[in-house]
Order: sequence, then structure tokens, then C-alpha cells
Amino acid sequence: MILEVFPEPIYQSEMVLSESELSYFSSAREKGDYRNVYGNSTSNDSFVLNDPQLAEFKQRVQMHLDAYLQFVIGAGGVSLQVTQSWLNFNDYASSHHTHTHVNSIVSGVIYLTPDPAPLVVFRKHDYFPIRPMITNMTEYNNPMKVIKVKQGDIVLFPSQMPHGVEQNKTNKTRTSLAFNTFYKGVLGSEKNLTYLEIS
Repeated sequence: MILEVFPEPIYQSEMVLSESELSYFSSAREKGDYRNVYGNSTSNDSFVLNDPQLAEFKQRVQMHLDAYLQFVIGAGGVSLQVTQSWLNFNDYASSHHTHTHVNSIVSGVIYLTPDPAPLVVFRKHDYFPIRPMITNMTEYNNPMKVIKVKQGDIVLFPSQMPHGVEQNKTNKTRTSLAFNTFYKGVLGSEKNLTYLEIS
């Protein structure tokens, strides 16, 4: 018997993108307000979801964060709030380097254009630091997992999970919106001397 202990929680769902939202994200690239960050282009605006034009869109993002908090973290007394949000543009031959997100609890990506690149996540710890020749790749010895996605998908994952995106080998620009979160509310308890209020 093999027991799966402490699995990594990755949440994947679908958001229906309206024409006005798609137009907003498309025009953001056309404005040219972005910079190169380790191989991909990122919007200079790192608070995209604070735009009043995206208020309803942000509410839908919050619904998914609430679901993650309830069904994955299982916490009460707090909420997950978006702290930063930005657009990523992957042109031909660009990619997202392997990275984690600091100062964040849960991070997310929303795929805004057709035929997005899969999200590649990596193990936080190498369970086999002494590695023999692997002849049978399994879920237990594979150091990475490919998460297939489509336009409109939202993926939420622990911010400390290493992840990246492979090189874009097409002539179509791939656009995604990424964001970080943090707790708002009361952590711990007064009785246990672990009380912390974050407003």
C-alpha cells in the first residue's frame, strides 16, 4: 500500500471572460507600459485588479480565493485578499523562469488568451537527494508536474511552490494575469498567545 501524505494543493477552475474584459487586457499590451523581467514582459502596473473597470472581475477572483480558503486551507476568522496583480506577456521565444512568490500566502494565474502555455510546477523538496538512474517515472519520483490550462482558467497554488512556463514557440503573444494574496483578519488566538490581527 502507498499512502499519499501531505499532497500539494493546486486549485483549477474556469472564469468566463466578457468581451469588455478581453478588450481591456488586450489594450493593456497595446499601450506598451511593460518591462522585461527574466525573459517575459510584465506590466509596470502591479495593481491591475485595483482598476475600477475590473471591479466585477476582481469580485469573481475573490470568489475563487474564498473557495480555496474554505476547502483547501480550512481557515476561519480570516480572508485571502489580493495584494498585487500584474499582466504577463509571452512573445515568441520568451518564457517564465522557475520562481516562487515571497510575501504571499496563495498566488494565482488567470489565462487570458487562447492556447496558453501549461503551468509547470516543481517539488519544493527533493525526496531523493541521492538519485539512482530512474527507469520508471512515477508521481512519487517526478520532480515536476505539468498543469494543462485553457483560456479563462484560474489556477491557485501555495506561493512558495516553485513554478514556471516553458518557452513560447509560437508567433502568438500569450497573456496572463498573476496575483499574490495575504491574510486579512485574525490569526491565532489570545488564549494560545498566538493572536495577530491583520487589517
